Amino acid sequence: MPLTGLEEKKICISHEKCNDSIYIIFVNLQTVGVIMKRFFFLCVFLASVCMPGIVIGEYTFTIFPSPVAHELAIAPDGSIWIGGEEISRYDIEDKTWTVYNENEELFESLVTALLVASDGTIWVGTQDNALKYDGNTWTTYTSENGYIAFIDDDGEVYESVGAIEEAPDGKIWFGTQGGVSVFDWETWESFSVEDGLPGYSVGSIAFGHDGSVWATVFYQGASRYYNGVWETYTEEDGIVNIFLRGATVGPDGTAWFASARGACSYKNGVWTTYTEEDGLAYRQTHAFLFYPDDTVWIGTLRGISIFDGSSWKTITSEDGLAADNVWDMDKGLGNDFWIVTGGQVTVIETEINPTSVDAPINQPDALPVITTYPNPFNPATTIEFTLPANGYASLTIFTHTGQKVRTLAAGYINEGINRITWDGRDNSGNRVSSGVYLSRLVAGEHMTSGRMVLVR
Repeated sequence: MPLTGLEEKKICISHEKCNDSIYIIFVNLQTVGVIMKRFFFLCVFLASVCMPGIVIGEYTFTIFPSPVAHELAIAPDGSIWIGGEEISRYDIEDKTWTVYNENEELFESLVTALLVASDGTIWVGTQDNALKYDGNTWTTYTSENGYIAFIDDDGEVYESVGAIEEAPDGKIWFGTQGGVSVFDWETWESFSVEDGLPGYSVGSIAFGHDGSVWATVFYQGASRYYNGVWETYTEEDGIVNIFLRGATVGPDGTAWFASARGACSYKNGVWTTYTEEDGLAYRQTHAFLFYPDDTVWIGTLRGISIFDGSSWKTITSEDGLAADNVWDMDKGLGNDFWIVTGGQVTVIETEINPTSVDAPINQPDALPVITTYPNPFNPATTIEFTLPANGYASLTIFTHTGQKVRTLAAGYINEGINRITWDGRDNSGNRVSSGVYLSRLVAGEHMTSGRMVLVR
């Protein structure tokens, strides 16, 4: 196969329902040095011929050939982004992988955080910096032009980014070795020990339904930011272990935390721990996924533990996972769940029937609904949305290219029908020009959007 120099590396995959077919892979590499460095990467692909889907009960497992990774994020268009030594994107329509960071042009260290924002912008955290990709241009951020870093007594600067998450109001939160930084797309705000954090190194960020923010601090426990104050919880308060690896908030508002000694959850002021004695597959946990039947999936180093509130079951490589060490999990746009296991990706397809008597899961009318009238409009329009429950929600206006125009609401909003008028102005009070605009409603784990046309 000829080797040619390309800016990007595309791996073309035939991704039909894989019974007896195999994946056909074409790899373009730039230099002999890259070939040597990526030898293991190429072997993974060549070894990962399409395996038949393994059906276990209601789950179908397919090991998905992919670049080696341990971070995972799914974009609003359904494309799959993974991070390891490189950043890779899988196009669900073209069925191709596009691999970035060829020859370490973007960054030289491992990917430690990965976010696809609601407008499609890609955010990447590494051990040296953070990067933003708008689809055309990569922008690099460090402590010199953005987030807070840790500086030791000798003046050494540590720039590692452990977490990047998008808040319901559209702001981007960073967990770094120096603390927590918040970017509103124009300015930065940071929190550190002097502001109430118990330590410097923050490894994960999560957002509560009440407007609170959770941050896990290395060997210090979990800190909750609410009403301008940081409050920290340790083992004395009920968490399973102060070495927390990850945090997320479930659809019901429960905050979940992964650690080296098990998992724990927080709701209404009460901490609950989950260990091997309770039924957890293994003490070292990394990630959480919330299944449509209200079960919680917990990724461990020995498979996925599924908890329904009273009983446990475990999924391992014997059932169909690529490997037992689960690093990250996310839900696709359909009934597919993407699991990063041992550097490879396992896709789990489900056959849950929302109308089944045996599986009374979230109904379509439980999702937030948004409408706009009049549409087209001039000079103002009313955005009406229905929330299934009380909680934190945000309503934001964007241009059709993804630029934020106006935040109309961000806070605690009551369930039921709500109406907000947009006067066709941006956050600075300036009248915006004619064109197509998008309204984005985020409520809990749900997000929906509407389209409107302003005619001056």
